[in-house]
Amino acid sequence: MNARGLWALAWMVPGLAGAQWSQFDARDHQVVDPFAVSACSDAASQEVRTRMPSANAVAVTKTDPSSAGDNRVSVSGEGTFAGVAGPSQTFTFQCTYDVKARTTSGVTVLL
Repeated sequence: MNARGLWALAWMVPGLAGAQWSQFDARDHQVVDPFAVSACSDAASQEVRTRMPSANAVAVTKTDPSSAGDNRVSVSGEGTFAGVAGPSQTFTFQCTYDVKARTTSGVTVLL
């Protein structure tokens, strides 16, 4: 049976399509505040620049946001920066974003 046939079958069997949509829908509603990733990425990049004034081209390359409860979002991630001489270096970070206050806190960067 091809993919079109499977979708048709899913819609004909009561609850099957709804169950698939509900799982997707439930995950989709767990999306965190879109500003959290941006704010924490900016805070982590700034922390790298503060600790390594010679850092160039600081970039966050990976983020993993998750709900931290009480209107907070925890964002962890990875990034790269170029040093004065030599290849690019990596860093990891952790940050908490307060959705109501729109502020970051607990920014930790490991170089």
